[in-house]
Amino acid sequence: MLHVADLDKEQRIQPINKQFKFTFKKLTDADTEVEWIIDMRNRLGQVTQIFTQSYQFNTIAPLPEVYALHQNYPNPFNPTTTIRYDLPEDSNIRISIYNLLGQEVKLLTNKFEAAGYRTIRWHGKDNFNQDVSAGIYFLLMETNNFTSTRKLILLK
Repeated sequence: MLHVADLDKEQRIQPINKQFKFTFKKLTDADTEVEWIIDMRNRLGQVTQIFTQSYQFNTIAPLPEVYALHQNYPNPFNPTTTIRYDLPEDSNIRISIYNLLGQEVKLLTNKFEAAGYRTIRWHGKDNFNQDVSAGIYFLLMETNNFTSTRKLILLK
C-alpha cells in the first residue's frame, strides 16, 4: 500500500504533473494480476473519488530447448563460483565436483528439479565443509538423458 499526500496550501495537485512509476519483479512463474485502487480525498480526509484498475499478465518464463551445463563464472575463481545449467524438462539431476584423481569432492545437488534455467554456487568446500586446496577440479552434471563436464580452476 502506498500513501501519497500533497497538503501544501500554496500548491494544488495537477494530474499531468504528478506521476508514479511502479516496477514489478517476477517472483514465481505464474499468471499474475495487479490491482490498484486510487481514492482521492479532501483535506478533511473524506473520499471524493475512487478509481479502480486491474491488469493481468503472464510471467511464465520460457523453458530451455536442450540440456546444457555452462562454464562456471568466474573461472578461475576464489573462493566462490556460479554454475548455470538448463533443464528442458523436469529431471532427476546430480551435480558434483571431482578432483584430478577422480574422487568426488563435493556433491552440489542430487534431486528432482523442475524444468527451467538454474544456477548453483560452489564455495570451494568439500563434503565435510572444509576448504579445498587450489587446483583444477571437474564439474559433472548428470540426468537420465544428459551428461556433461566442465573444468574449474580454484586459485588462492
